[in-house]
Amino acid sequence: MQRYEPRLGMKALFEPCSEQDIRELEQHINATLPEGYRDFLLQWNGCGFVDNVPAFDLADSRFEEEYGTMDRLFGLPTKSGGADLRLKSSGYQFRERVPERFLAIGDNPYQEFVCISLAGDDRGSVFLWSRSEERRVGKECRSRW
Repeated sequence: MQRYEPRLGMKALFEPCSEQDIRELEQHINATLPEGYRDFLLQWNGCGFVDNVPAFDLADSRFEEEYGTMDRLFGLPTKSGGADLRLKSSGYQFRERVPERFLAIGDNPYQEFVCISLAGDDRGSVFLWSRSEERRVGKECRSRW
């Protein structure tokens, strides 16, 4: 399988993963990934961006910024660490504070997570979770990608 043509200054972080890697991740998180996200992992397996990419329209007067950015999307590297999708959703800074149906799939330098919903009416939707806005807004910081 060939990789998609790079867009938005995308740069590969890891070699493409396999169906077996994805099945193991799904077993680890006890959920299936949306088809489009599975395809992304098979083709890119995570990526970085040359510059922070404006990716989320935060058209809500409660937010200080007009948009949220994305620095990298996590993958399934052969050696654990760094931008490892298996680890990013399990730490306190994420798992204890974000609804269970979300999987952290990326981040930015501002300690915000890009998340994908794995269940419910919004399954497959992508959201931006902001630690700084969490207390001030008191609700999910959401935006479709």
